[in-house]
Amino acid sequence: QVSYHTLPSNEYQIIMKFVFPSDIPQGLFGRIAVKCRRHASSYTYHSTMCLAAERHGVTITCVNTSTSTGGNCLTVCTRAIKDKLLPMWRMLLAFLNEIEELLSQWQGLLFYRYLVCPHCFLANETAPFHFLGEWYKASITRLPEIVKIACPVARGLLGFTSKLLYPPK
Repeated sequence: QVSYHTLPSNEYQIIMKFVFPSDIPQGLFGRIAVKCRRHASSYTYHSTMCLAAERHGVTITCVNTSTSTGGNCLTVCTRAIKDKLLPMWRMLLAFLNEIEELLSQWQGLLFYRYLVCPHCFLANETAPFHFLGEWYKASITRLPEIVKIACPVARGLLGFTSKLLYPPK
């Protein structure tokens, strides 16, 4: 599980999840660790469960955990101070693209992509809402600074900075 610690007011955090209804393919996490290493200046790899990377003040972690239904969840979490948002997105997208490329090698592999709701994270919700994660591939060219999105946990529309939901173009 990702730790939902308090986020300092001068930082942003984005959490992306790949959820597999069954086990992840054997060796996938190790291959992710090898492929993603080139995107970091410092790097730590722990067995088949966790890797951590840093580059220019941007940190990213990738954790492999079992789900309560017998599957696996690969959680990619990135964090940086607010003025490092563009480098944060660059590093996150580099990691996600490496993961997507590896996943495409297993034809028919069933998995789902999710984005953890920024509101739920900041509110320390124990069961945060997960938006479908096709968001980061969207070809959206212009977005308002604040976007309104419905979060079922918050029971209504919430305003988020679009920078936490969509990568800059």
